[in-house]
Parts: sequence; C-alpha cells; structure tokens
Amino acid sequence: QISSVGITMGQPPEIWVLGLPGSGRTSLIHVLTKQEKHGTGSGDCEWNIDNKYYTAKTMLRELEPCSFEEVCAEAVVLVFDATKESSFDAVKAWAAMHDTDSAGVRLMVATHADMLVLQPSTSTSAPASQGGAQEAVRPAWLNAAIDHCTEQCYEYIECCSTDHTIDKQLRLDGEPQGVARVVEALHSHMWTGLVRKQHAAASKGTSTEGTGSAGPVTQQPQQQQGEGEGEGEPRLSVPGSQLSAEVSTAATAAAADEADSEDERDAEAFERMLDEIMSAKQRLTELSDDERRAQAAALAMRFAAMLGAGSSDEE
Repeated sequence: QISSVGITMGQPPEIWVLGLPGSGRTSLIHVLTKQEKHGTGSGDCEWNIDNKYYTAKTMLRELEPCSFEEVCAEAVVLVFDATKESSFDAVKAWAAMHDTDSAGVRLMVATHADMLVLQPSTSTSAPASQGGAQEAVRPAWLNAAIDHCTEQCYEYIECCSTDHTIDKQLRLDGEPQGVARVVEALHSHMWTGLVRKQHAAASKGTSTEGTGSAGPVTQQPQQQQGEGEGEGEPRLSVPGSQLSAEVSTAATAAAADEADSEDERDAEAFERMLDEIMSAKQRLTELSDDERRAQAAALAMRFAAMLGAGSSDEE
C-alpha cells in the first residue's frame, strides 16, 4: 500500500511518529503533548514547541509503517516495543525502504523499557527506590538494534511513557534517556516557521523607576554657611526604613542587570548558531552523504548542548 501523506503548503512542519499498533506510539504522543486533545480524528495532533529561544507550531502524525511516496517530515520518530523484536523489524524495514535523510531529526524510540530487567546504573550509587538511575539488561537483538541505529544515523532512545518515575531514571551508557530526551532532541531542531523570541530585556523596561518607594523623600531647608558639612547645599533626609528598602531595591536591580547581561550573551550566541545552521544548509548540499551526515550531526550536538545549557540555567 502506498500512501500520499505529505506536507500541504501553509501547514505546520510535520513530525512523523511511526510504529506498529501497540508499539507505544500513541502513549508517547499523549505524553509529548501533555494529554492535549487537539487531534483532527485521524491520528494527527498539533504540538506547540516553546523553549527559551523560540516557539514553533508543528503537527504530530501517528502513522503505521506502510509505504509512502515521499517522506515529507522534518522529524521522523520510529517507535517500537523494546520487548518485541518483530516490532523493531517492522520499523527497520520501513526505514530501509524510505529515504529519510531530509528529516532534520531522526529518532528510534524503544518503549516499554519498564518491561526489561532493570538494574542500578553504574553512573549512580543511589538505589532505584530513592530515585537512582537504572539501566536495562538488554537481550542480544536489542543491543544489535542499538548498533544498527548508530550505523544508520538514528538516535536510539529508551523510554517508559506510562510510568514517569521509571522513565526519568532510565540511562544508556550513563546518559539520560526517557521522554525528556525525545523532547530535548525535538527542541534542538530549527523548525520551518519558528518564531524567535526577543530578548527578555527588550520588553522589561526599567522596573525600578517610580516603584518600590517606602515613603516620601523630604528635602531639608538649605543650611546656613558654616552649619556642618555640605555648606550651602540642600540635604535629603531619608527615614531608616526607607533607606533599607532603597538599598534592597538597588541590590535587586543590580542582580537583574547582571541576569539581563547573561541573557543577552545567550541570545547573541543563539543568533550566531542559527545563522551558522542556515549557512550550513547551503554547504551541506555540495558534500557527499557521509560528510553531510557527519557535519549535520556535529551541528545538532552543538545546538542541543546550547539548548540544554539554557534549560539548566532556567531550572
């Protein structure tokens, strides 16, 4: 069967979530969208991506691994059951029949990780009962699947979309897994039609002017010459409580200015990164497949690291 699913002009960019029925694709979509019900009734669901740097409207499409005339998606998420080799074979065969190089994000997500035997990860000493990281004991076929993903330039991710506690504890070679990693990868892409956020400082204005006053400031009459310091100049008398409040306000303003400066540096770095990606898109078309994939992967890692650092700062 050949499907004609594709992008319609003016529609948001698509994320294809593709797998056999029962693979966990539906649960994954529900978790990504936080159970939002924006579907059209055909397995499609709108998803607004909103992070520190941009907002973007996308369309999540829930699909089965049938044949398509063309892969018209900016992200391809192949989903399979980590306990069923046949589930992986189905998406593996689909990927072999379709050219997905045009997709900016390519993920292979193994769901139902909670059904695998889990043991404490070597990256932590805390037991699982105390929120310690856990790593799956994988069958031979699943280890081979991980190697296959690496060879085909798909990122392999394990998750458990039905149990948040287990999901956030999952690790692979010490690296965090789970739905959060799927979200991070999708947030690292520069989507068609994204809207960059203006720097926060540009819309703040001066928050300390005209506010935070603890009481009136009284101007004392001019002293006669020789009556103490500041001869011939007016002095301001400020109550102690008001002075304390003004010092506190000044300290808060200084901290805000420092935070604004850091945000400006982050925004400038992000702008440079986006410009570099746009320039790279032109250069990559002139390279061989291997060179193009290597450079695209390097850019994606830098972009993901930048977004990850921004998220950490906000937390």
